[in-house]
Amino acid sequence: MTPSYYKLHRYDLDSYKRKFAIIDHRIANMDLWDNQEYWRELDNRIRFLQGKNFVFLLGQPWEFVENLDSFEATAVYKSALRDTRHIVWDGHTDWNWFYLQHTHMDMKYEFNHDKKIKDFLYLNKRSRPHREALFKKLQSQQLLGNSIYSYVDRPFNIKLDPRYELYDQTKHIVDIPEFIGDKAKLHYGLDHTLNIESYNHSTASIVSESTVSKQRLFFSEKIWKPVIAKHVFILHGQTGSLQQLRKMGYKTFHRIIDESYDQEQDESIKIEKIVTACRQLKDIDPTRLYKDTEEIRQHNYDLFFSNEKLAQVIKDRLLLFFEFFDSGKVSS
Repeated sequence: MTPSYYKLHRYDLDSYKRKFAIIDHRIANMDLWDNQEYWRELDNRIRFLQGKNFVFLLGQPWEFVENLDSFEATAVYKSALRDTRHIVWDGHTDWNWFYLQHTHMDMKYEFNHDKKIKDFLYLNKRSRPHREALFKKLQSQQLLGNSIYSYVDRPFNIKLDPRYELYDQTKHIVDIPEFIGDKAKLHYGLDHTLNIESYNHSTASIVSESTVSKQRLFFSEKIWKPVIAKHVFILHGQTGSLQQLRKMGYKTFHRIIDESYDQEQDESIKIEKIVTACRQLKDIDPTRLYKDTEEIRQHNYDLFFSNEKLAQVIKDRLLLFFEFFDSGKVSS
């Protein structure tokens, strides 16, 4: 493996059975996208590597499929990859598990769920239709009155209680985006951090994922944070999200609340069922809830930080890349 195209001459490329070239499509590289010289050089490299029988990975594992397709540069990249064998590498369900495990592995958190003074922890930054719909429903049912919640984006513009914000070394809040017109100046990289008090004080997390589409499943950092905090959670995501978590070895809370919302195809009905699940949690004594779910929460925490399990997940992803290479397919 080499991170540099200009070091390929050191390798006998013909001696390798499988060869992959990753094109880094992170938003962090967007400053390159309006430079035509970049695209010409990329095209030259692609044609050279194609001649050496490389398969290309257009890599943006931070994103889900629809978000990736919404970037103007994605269409240009795909055009550059015309007539090549390539895979679009999105985040799916494993990337953020890997990234958050790597980020938090050596952190010493002091989570304490003995005394709860709030009902829910419910954080929303970027507005999406499914988030807006759930937020309105929870507000109308008066389920957020004693909760830690935010909806930074339009139409609500509700900031988080400063007590539960993230601060930099100068005591300035650093995790609130500044919205100018329809665009947001975001502080990237802080979505993966945790405010310990927000989890200690609240009974359960309401996780409203990035997408509820019927495309490939995607787990952002949002679902993994309550796992790290050993927090009870309700997951508002794509149909089958809880089922996928269980398939990955995690346990959910169907013995405590009705989780049938996870199999609901109709988004409006799903939201109604999620509201019902929130009411069920709110009616349970927090001390009893955390005693009854202790085994589940500890199991999920241990699995999340299991190097052996994550290594198998990464291996499975690599094997998919290898299978694609061996299949002779043009794209995936």
